[in-house]
Amino acid sequence: MRERLATRDVFADLRNDDRGAAAAVERLRDAFVRRHVTPQLLRDNALNDLLGPAERLCPAISDARSRARAKGIALSLTGSGPTLFAIADDRRDALRVARILRRIGLVAHAHTMAG
Repeated sequence: MRERLATRDVFADLRNDDRGAAAAVERLRDAFVRRHVTPQLLRDNALNDLLGPAERLCPAISDARSRARAKGIALSLTGSGPTLFAIADDRRDALRVARILRRIGLVAHAHTMAG
């Protein structure tokens, strides 16, 4: 996917019913404070209030997320989009996820976080 979105357009389309990520931010903050962060916790709480407007303005985001979900991969929106990301369990899993995403026609690269 090589789509573009203007940040101002995404924010202009933000609706009250798009909001809801605040609780996830609190869960993540608490987990980091307790030093109990897992890939699953990150996946479960990788919420972004801008997802709704980004998908409305760029249907390719919804399409990519649906195609990935059909392969068992949850994609989340970074910033105001259109870039999506997946959280893997480890490097091997990241390589596997990237390979699957490429097979379904998405541009995907595996990256690791410094520790």
